[in-house]
Amino acid sequence: MQDGESLPAGRRKQRRETHLAGVRLDAHLQLPLPPAADGIELAPTLAVPHRRRLEALIDLLRVALELETHCDFGDGPQPNGPGRAAFFAHFEGWREALEDWEERLRRARAAPAALWAELDEAARHIGLPEPPLQVGPLVDQLATLTVQRSREGRLGVPHTLFQQSLRSGHGESARTMVYVEGQGVAQLLGDNRPLAAEIERRVQRLFDAIQASEAALEVGRTSDAVRKAKDGLLRRLNALAAADAIAFAPACPVCSAQIASPLELARSPVSSV
Repeated sequence: MQDGESLPAGRRKQRRETHLAGVRLDAHLQLPLPPAADGIELAPTLAVPHRRRLEALIDLLRVALELETHCDFGDGPQPNGPGRAAFFAHFEGWREALEDWEERLRRARAAPAALWAELDEAARHIGLPEPPLQVGPLVDQLATLTVQRSREGRLGVPHTLFQQSLRSGHGESARTMVYVEGQGVAQLLGDNRPLAAEIERRVQRLFDAIQASEAALEVGRTSDAVRKAKDGLLRRLNALAAADAIAFAPACPVCSAQIASPLELARSPVSSV
């Protein structure tokens, strides 16, 4: 068809629609901001995919708080990845709040380990040889019970351990097993119930002493601190989730990429945030 020839009506309509579609697409990507009143420049609108990803980060953080653990914002091992950077840019005050949260978690995890170490040291100085005393199982049993009591605020409530001395076998094969709260902690040769009774007395004294230790108290204090922070952070997070809109943030890597080049936003390395 020559340049001067007119197109059939159907072809002319199709060309006009194709051209208008291209204009609409270009206008969507580079749509200028509406004129602002009194000369105030309006902020760009947050891209819908980015808003949805920020909402997903809020949900990710909620799960981490419920589980009382660290949130990586989908960045994996990166300490300051794009997910974390975007979240902190959009939601003011959360960087400091989560630094405090992670410090509380660190202390709460370190406290039981310190209790285990102190109890292990004390168990090796109660005047009984190993063997027949099995220090490892004894420490595990007493420490587990103490951690539970500390977190429940029951360290000051006296507790008599459930201990048993059971004999098995006959003659030279006879053995006496000592159990503490169902855990075997000593195996004695023969029917040696006097020694078993002495082990029970010393284990009870060891348990009573550890209940008043600073290490045991620290377990409860740090656990309470985590629960208190968790409740406050979840309330703040619920308020974020209930907000009608998320504001555009120039400091956000995704938002800054949108300002620099809307047409390249989809290909930006941080556009997956």
